[in-house]
Amino acid sequence: MARRKTTRRRRKTTKRGAKRKSSSSRSSNRSTTNRVRSAVDVNSLLSRERKIDILGLLIISLGLLTILALVTSGDGSLGGVWLNILRQGFGWGMFLLPLILLSVGLFVLLRHAGDRLPTLEAEQWVGIVLLFLLVLILLHAVIGASSWEIGRLEARLGNGGGYIGAALLALLVSALGGWGAFVVLTAWLLIALILTLGVTVPDMISYLGKWVGTANRYVSNQFKTVPSAEPFEPIQPSVETPAPTPTEVQTFVNDTSPDA
Repeated sequence: MARRKTTRRRRKTTKRGAKRKSSSSRSSNRSTTNRVRSAVDVNSLLSRERKIDILGLLIISLGLLTILALVTSGDGSLGGVWLNILRQGFGWGMFLLPLILLSVGLFVLLRHAGDRLPTLEAEQWVGIVLLFLLVLILLHAVIGASSWEIGRLEARLGNGGGYIGAALLALLVSALGGWGAFVVLTAWLLIALILTLGVTVPDMISYLGKWVGTANRYVSNQFKTVPSAEPFEPIQPSVETPAPTPTEVQTFVNDTSPDA
């Protein structure tokens, strides 16, 4: 009986030791897996940051190449093809495209500058894109190319807002008519300004009121009336004395002579 009890105790102690070893091995395995996962996360984060930096450099390079193509009028085969694509695709808006590309690239590269640069949210980027598309539509509307046939011919020549402006304007006019397109473009402008500036409609109305008041004060100061001076009395012309007659001259000489 004593031997059986001792063997049972030994079995229990061995089982407890095995459980402890298994639990310790599990905890060590979990710690190693967590370390591996954290290392993988760090590596993926670094690779993602590097990819974003490379993307920013590519955008800046594209903006600089676009400016170079515009300045040199597309010298070289590749520059000429790129300039032709910009001219037909964006029309006169191709002069704004390099500035947008440079701005986007700089914001991407300097995204970790903190409070030194203003941060742009995703909705503000959407507002900027909407404003750019609206400019292309208005450039094509200025030249009177509201139909697709005329707009396509003007875009081929690089006028207006290019094929993008021609397509959007023709779509709006054909679907909603002239006045309907005007209403949609007005709403488009307000939405783009709200998204870009990050303000609400009441804030925009108050800002417009301040701008109108400032402009009114400026105009009133420029065209302020000069205060009226004292009444001006014109100088009356002097009455000329008639010339003396010969008889009066002779009489004056006789009166003033010493013999008289």
